[in-house]
Amino acid sequence: MLRGRQPITERPGALLPPVDLEATRQQVQQQVSRPVNDRDLVTYLMYPRVFPDFVAHQGKYSDTSVLPTSVFFYGMAPGEEISVEIEAGKTLIIKFQTVGDPHEDGRRLVFFELNGQPREVLVQDKS
Repeated sequence: MLRGRQPITERPGALLPPVDLEATRQQVQQQVSRPVNDRDLVTYLMYPRVFPDFVAHQGKYSDTSVLPTSVFFYGMAPGEEISVEIEAGKTLIIKFQTVGDPHEDGRRLVFFELNGQPREVLVQDKS
């Protein structure tokens, strides 16, 4: 499997160059324009090119990690219902009803139920 290379026999992290954590934290905070906690800092150190995009996504859409993977990637089918835990002890039941016809300005009404209450939202149709 190693094709003639020597295996790593020490802790892999010991092979990494040293990092000034506080200087890096300040740099990342300037880059993303918000405070950076320890988890953010470690995430940035592991994924420096992806982290700014991740922060921008969170800023635009909030925490989408609560969505089921299939819903995040493909959306919901009409009539589909999911439960989303938005915080400890708070769960939303979301049922997708339908999408309205396009308006002249390229927007559509999306109809759904949130905990049994009808809701609608006007969204830009990018198709």
